[in-house]
Amino acid sequence: MERITEKIVAGLWRSGLISGLEDDLGNDIQVIHPGRGSTGAGCDFQDAVIEMNGERIVGDVEIHVTSDLWLKHGHSINPLYNGIVLHAALWQRGGLPVKLQNGRTIPTVILHKYIPGNMENIYLASNITAPGCSHGRRLAARNKLHRLLLRAGMQRFMQKARRFSVSLPDDDASQVLYKAICRALGYSRNSVPFEKLAEILPLSVLERYASGDPLKKQACLFGAAGLLPSQRPGAGSLTDDEVYRMEERWQALGLTSCPIAGAEWRIAGVRPGNSPLKRLAGLSHLLCRFEDTGLLPGLTLLIEAAPFKQSSGILENCLIVKGEGYWACHHDFGQPHERSTALIGKGRAREIVVNAILPFFMARAGQEGNEKMERKISAIYTSCKSLPGNELTRYMQHELSIEGRSGLTACIQQGMLHIYHSWCRVKDCQACPVSTGRMSAQE
Repeated sequence: MERITEKIVAGLWRSGLISGLEDDLGNDIQVIHPGRGSTGAGCDFQDAVIEMNGERIVGDVEIHVTSDLWLKHGHSINPLYNGIVLHAALWQRGGLPVKLQNGRTIPTVILHKYIPGNMENIYLASNITAPGCSHGRRLAARNKLHRLLLRAGMQRFMQKARRFSVSLPDDDASQVLYKAICRALGYSRNSVPFEKLAEILPLSVLERYASGDPLKKQACLFGAAGLLPSQRPGAGSLTDDEVYRMEERWQALGLTSCPIAGAEWRIAGVRPGNSPLKRLAGLSHLLCRFEDTGLLPGLTLLIEAAPFKQSSGILENCLIVKGEGYWACHHDFGQPHERSTALIGKGRAREIVVNAILPFFMARAGQEGNEKMERKISAIYTSCKSLPGNELTRYMQHELSIEGRSGLTACIQQGMLHIYHSWCRVKDCQACPVSTGRMSAQE
């Protein structure tokens, strides 16, 4: 018989065949949904839905062959695992009860007790692929899914615009836009420290201290981010001339803001092209591009002047920063990679347009009562081409049986995310528009 691996146990869990369980703490566990497989660090399944003694809980699940592997793998001292709500092991072999790094105790279920028949059933169950959403297949067959996702995508867009509307009356508009662009540059793993960077190094300060000098802008950004070699022992060498000059400029600036702690940044495990250091270099070049007009006035002129059919492409192109200088072939100090890559590529530029620039300008147009601009922004958004896929959009494409279909746009992808976060994540299928076939105006 084939050796049972964690992959096989994960397949058994994913199959959804095991539901009515009792954990090591005596709780009754019903598995409503096993969750979606995670490709990042921290857990095996994200957004699993379970009921513990009748109370619904949404969170992450970690899978092991034996229960003692939780301790052996060091999860009890790793904060990345603090989102785990359930530990599942095929066999019990000590290590219970399981504790998280934050001190919380979580339940463990031992799966082998609930497998009917002989061990061969483990292999059979682990190869079962859970079916997608039957309601999605029904809507797709009736050609209604596309329209519903477009409406959901517009509602997600307007939610983002409303969040900007809350910030704009109290904060400087240029700073709000700058902060949104920074967050979008951080992608999912580094969005929080990027947003924090925008707060401790406001756009007005950056423009005052580093006007007309791209390297000084980089020194400001890297220094405030706490990512210069002198701030990270062992991170890289000062022998490179450009790095040495950047360090010199940062020391000469004498900024009093406290840099972000290096541990807040996710660098390990991030693809070189998504390195936060490359993104910071890209941001410095992007801000230099708008130095004559200012970031907000420059983008305003661009949107107002751009012909509608070319607007999304023009916006996207103005944000692309090709690979140049030290950071074209480095993803960290002293860490080169083989080929030159863009500092802000086409996919990331389109993400910034959809998630930051367009909702910001929609909010601003609403604030100014500019209906013509509102209509233009809405039309640009619905015409944007699809964004690079991620775990969630691929998961929803599978769930809704639209994998491999042409015609995906950014708005449709955003609609899938809206459906997921509002209903699918908590498995509220009764209220989900994909189930009812209707998307109300309030949603």
